[in-house]
This record gives sequence, structure tokens and C-alpha cells, in this order.
Amino acid sequence: MPSGLLSFNQSLEYLGITKQELKKLIRQKKIIPYRIGGTYLRFKKEDLDVLRSHLERKIRKTYWLDQPPEKSALSERLADFWYFNNLYIFSAVIILVLLVIIFR
Repeated sequence: MPSGLLSFNQSLEYLGITKQELKKLIRQKKIIPYRIGGTYLRFKKEDLDVLRSHLERKIRKTYWLDQPPEKSALSERLADFWYFNNLYIFSAVIILVLLVIIFR
């Protein structure tokens, strides 16, 4: 057997998925099996590598989406508020001072 081909069970272990999941991927044509002797299924290691990286990305993406946002301290929130709004705050203060001077 060429070293670039893995059996069905080896593929399951390599991908870390169940039989049902692998059969579903075959039905969806996300991975192409090769028949040897008409009965034995084999998978190219390169194809499995591509699928594995896709599955890992999907898992990572789902993991990050499932994580609740981190709670930030009040000081960090105030620092961010000041950083993004300091121009508007200074402008408002200057306008108020000018209005007080004008209408006094």
C-alpha cells in the first residue's frame, strides 16, 4: 500500500471524527475515497490534510464565537472612552466656555 493512502479507520483517527461524520463528508463530496480491489476504501493523506485544516479552522472559529466577551475594568473602559472621544469633549467644553463669555 502506498504510504500516501490511509484506510478508513486510520482516516478516522487522523481526523479525530466519528464514522458517521466521515461518511457524511463522503456523501457531501468534501473528501473523495479511492476503492482498492473494489471493496477497500483509502484516502489520500494530502486530501485529509486539507480537510483537517478546514475542520480545525471551523472548530477554532466556533470556539471563539462561543466565548463570552471579556469583562473589562472600569478604568480600561474610561481610558477607551477618553481615547475615542477626547476631541468631542474638548470641543464641547470650549463651546460652553465661549457661550458663557458671549451671553454674560
